[in-house]
Amino acid sequence: TGRVSIRQAISGPGFWLLSLVIVFALSVLWSTWPTLTIFRVTELAVFWIVACHLFGSGNWTRKVESLMWVAWLMYLFWGVLLVVGVADGVSTGGYIVGLMTSNSASMLSGLLLLWSLHRCLNETFVAHAWKLPILAVSMIMFGSLATVAVVLLCIATMVTMHTTGRTRIVMVFGSLCLAAAVSNIVIFQSGGLGGPLVDATSSLFGKSRSNIVGITGRLDLWTSIWESARSQPWGFGFAAFERTFSLGNGALSWKAGNAHNGFISAWLGAGWLAFALLLALFASMWARLSLIDTVQRPMYAGLLLLIILNNLTVPAVGGRLTVVFLFMMALTHIPVRQKVIGA
Repeated sequence: TGRVSIRQAISGPGFWLLSLVIVFALSVLWSTWPTLTIFRVTELAVFWIVACHLFGSGNWTRKVESLMWVAWLMYLFWGVLLVVGVADGVSTGGYIVGLMTSNSASMLSGLLLLWSLHRCLNETFVAHAWKLPILAVSMIMFGSLATVAVVLLCIATMVTMHTTGRTRIVMVFGSLCLAAAVSNIVIFQSGGLGGPLVDATSSLFGKSRSNIVGITGRLDLWTSIWESARSQPWGFGFAAFERTFSLGNGALSWKAGNAHNGFISAWLGAGWLAFALLLALFASMWARLSLIDTVQRPMYAGLLLLIILNNLTVPAVGGRLTVVFLFMMALTHIPVRQKVIGA
């Protein structure tokens, strides 16, 4: 359309994102399911082009927010279908999670929560504050304890960046470190109070103490994947592995539908090269922080930090196309303020 130049699309993080797409395209050559990989890579490339044109021009904030709300409402509609019994879901035994559970929906709720909080801090508070309790409750309803913990950290980071003055920053991060130390003593070192506290917290999300210690079965899953796939340095082809390899086996007490880790998912798609490119992409996006408009910078940092950290437990960005992957493409291509030469 001419709205975004090629140079703008492939500069900075855009270069690493395009490189990742190209590597996934090349994985068709060794994919265990080439037809599926061709289809998914084509889909990935189309979304990359759409992201360049939609979010690389003006008024990107409204477009990004619209993308998140549409995706979140889709997951919420799916959750309603679960409640009324029209759709089938996975219940982990919890009172709330037995109704509906989705890591992706919880992730989107966290992104929207950060976004809405940012708007509360920069615009009229009343106009956006009503969204916060709804999104906070939805995160619990969708049942991802890891996402809740990461979102709290991202909120602290974003609010800290909104403050001015080193004293406040030191106080906030000092409080976080103190809270982490106290939590370690109370939960993991104390035999009396620790167990009931873990049980009470995890039961709200429909999980047991063993679930929390084993990251809800993810440690066993990742060990099983490593034993099965470590001989494939180039991976199995984009989107092919999780369709051709049974992640449920004798070593696991459950059957996983995906790798539950975006970095592992990228490695399974196109090997160590895709894994390295994904790390380079995230590093480049974080380095771009200094070029983001000062008002939008805390929001950008909070959202990006949530995507990176939550990608450790949810395959949001990596060897499969998700709504969060598209959202990350949007952040990759948003315009930045230009450096003034000689300033």
